[in-house]
Amino acid sequence: MWYNYTTSFTIKSLNFLFGNSKVEMIKEGDRIALKKFGDHLRKLREDKGLSLRELSYACNIDYSNILKIEQGKSNITFTTFLDLASALDLHPSLLLNYNIK
Repeated sequence: MWYNYTTSFTIKSLNFLFGNSKVEMIKEGDRIALKKFGDHLRKLREDKGLSLRELSYACNIDYSNILKIEQGKSNITFTTFLDLASALDLHPSLLLNYNIK
């Protein structure tokens, strides 16, 4: 019980100090790049006629995580990148074939 109380107290203290928001570690330039990648991923998914849930099942990634990727709110690992390409039946290079600027 003591551990839970301390953990709860620490989380409440952090919420108070940071206004109940997450501390972001993503630079603004990276945030823009992630958003553009997410927009491209969404377009590819929609072009294939897949819903978020269908893509989720195909690549074994929770649909809420795919949504975060599409919104540019998540920086993904290389293996996730490969899983998405495989689920979309695309060569991985095609996931990077978009205008970054």
